[in-house]
Amino acid sequence: MADNTENGKIYTLQDGGLYHLLERLNGKISAAGGGADVTALEERVAALEDVVFGTPTFELLSDLSEFDAAGGSVEIEYSTNGSSVTAATDSDWLTATASQIAKLGENPTVKITAEKNSGTEERSGVVTVTVTFASPLGYTYTKDFTIAVTQAASAAHTFSIETDPSDATVTINGVKTDSVEAVDGTEITWTVERSGYVTQSGAYVMGASDYTLSVSLDEVPEYFNVLDYGATADGTTDDTGAFDSALAAAVEYGAYVLVPSGTYYLGSTLYLDDRDMKLQGEGGSVLTGKI
Repeated sequence: MADNTENGKIYTLQDGGLYHLLERLNGKISAAGGGADVTALEERVAALEDVVFGTPTFELLSDLSEFDAAGGSVEIEYSTNGSSVTAATDSDWLTATASQIAKLGENPTVKITAEKNSGTEERSGVVTVTVTFASPLGYTYTKDFTIAVTQAASAAHTFSIETDPSDATVTINGVKTDSVEAVDGTEITWTVERSGYVTQSGAYVMGASDYTLSVSLDEVPEYFNVLDYGATADGTTDDTGAFDSALAAAVEYGAYVLVPSGTYYLGSTLYLDDRDMKLQGEGGSVLTGKI
């Protein structure tokens, strides 16, 4: 009787033993060349090899703690009888790689990395470790092992807007509300408006604490001054953009555009006939260029 040890299991090569049966099945598979019968034979070989030689094994040797919201990386030691190990994830916020045994006495690791969780909900993912095991008969088998990963949510903070006048309408991120909950790093867009007042809008990136923004609206003026919109009146700098912006504001609120004394160069044509707009100059206002 000859006892042989493979991967921690003992098998006996006599009594028409399993080892010889595997060899015979192996020969039949090679001769058949494919089809349902071959599939059935391969399943029988796999079952018998599990008895004789064992199947892929994978065991974590250290615990994986839950990731906090900031994310990061952790390396988990493992042991296996596999000839190769790969790792993959089911989530785009997770990555994983598996190292191979470098030398005897050193356990390989699975490195898992989680990106920052900017959401207000805890999230979970799965790392799938695929172990390939090569049997002495030349067959290879693979088996998947899973590692559950969770990550804490980011703490939410309150962004709110106080207005003057107090009855102004506030819109935050497209919704009429004066406050929202958001996590650190979230960009917030806002608009404050009221009839008879000039609308204000802007953006804010949420920090690590609550924040209240105070917005005071100005009453719609009788006119909009082109100098307030960047006009230089030096006769050489192109002031077309300033005129366009002032005219657009004037049309929106039913006011007129004031052009103080100075020489304004317009590098592009300024169209007035298709909009209900008014230009009012002061003594010494000169427009040059494409008008």
